[in-house]
Amino acid sequence: MEIKKEILEGCVKHDREAQHKLYKQCYLDLMGLCLRYTKSKSEAEEVLNSAMLKVYTKIDTYNQQGDFGAWIRRIIVNTALDYLKSEKRYSDYADIEDTALNETDHSEAPMESEYLLNMLKSLPILQNKVFNLYAIEGYSHKEIANMLQISEANSKWNLFTARKTLQELVNKHYSEN
Repeated sequence: MEIKKEILEGCVKHDREAQHKLYKQCYLDLMGLCLRYTKSKSEAEEVLNSAMLKVYTKIDTYNQQGDFGAWIRRIIVNTALDYLKSEKRYSDYADIEDTALNETDHSEAPMESEYLLNMLKSLPILQNKVFNLYAIEGYSHKEIANMLQISEANSKWNLFTARKTLQELVNKHYSEN
């Protein structure tokens, strides 16, 4: 994620215009990240806005020589995890059958990104978190265990179960088409 130095410097000075430019420039990438951790667009927007507020207040701690994309993604992921911890309406052990997949007709494309995103969202929340952190974000099981306050073995088990469930969903999709 390439952000102009002037925008970052403006954000450090709490310049609203620079903050707005940063938000607009990062929105699509970061919204996609938030959508992987939440169940709806409105929740993703809530997480993104909370995270961006943290970015604006902590941007002076960002090392200008480091990778800004990695720095901001870490804030987004941590904010999403905090949000999910605070939400009591989701069960970590929801059955896959209890979650409806999007009813969109997917016969035109073998696997649309929206359909794949819905598959991820259909996973029980803990499996979703572990899968996203490991397979997409590249965290190790040790890091995931620390972030989610679970054991490494639990992280591995949730990843295995998530992969198995996703494979079953993909196979089911292809057998129906």
